[in-house]
Amino acid sequence: GGLSVVLNSQTDIVRSFVTWAGVSNPDRFSSRQKEEWRKEGVFNVLNARTNQLMSMSVNFLNDLEENLGGRLNIKNVLSKNIKPYLIIQGEQDLAVKVREAENLYGWTKENAQLEILPGTGHTFDAVHPFKEESENLKKVLNKTIKFIEEII
Repeated sequence: GGLSVVLNSQTDIVRSFVTWAGVSNPDRFSSRQKEEWRKEGVFNVLNARTNQLMSMSVNFLNDLEENLGGRLNIKNVLSKNIKPYLIIQGEQDLAVKVREAENLYGWTKENAQLEILPGTGHTFDAVHPFKEESENLKKVLNKTIKFIEEII
């Protein structure tokens, strides 16, 4: 979500945008994690939902740190936003806290809408492997479609 905010600011092709459980700060790593990352050259994260081991090169960390004050500064990007923006967040999200959605909303210059869905988390109750839409995922999809249709 955070990256889509950044990329959206770099084009006029997109007229509006939506994030689901988007971060307000891409730097989500502790000093200890970064130290280990630099030492090993790679940082591995286990995805608890899929049991996949996600590996990130130290190049990712270097790029992140080099650009946090500039192009990856989501607060600065959103302070200049004039495009319609829908922020959807699960109230019980453990991976991306509600405070991050509130940050995104607060930093947006204008045209933002914030939707916090009670009783759901990061995946809006969708499970892996995906079999069907959960009720909360249906709500997210419907809110997203309605928002986009209003813009078109």
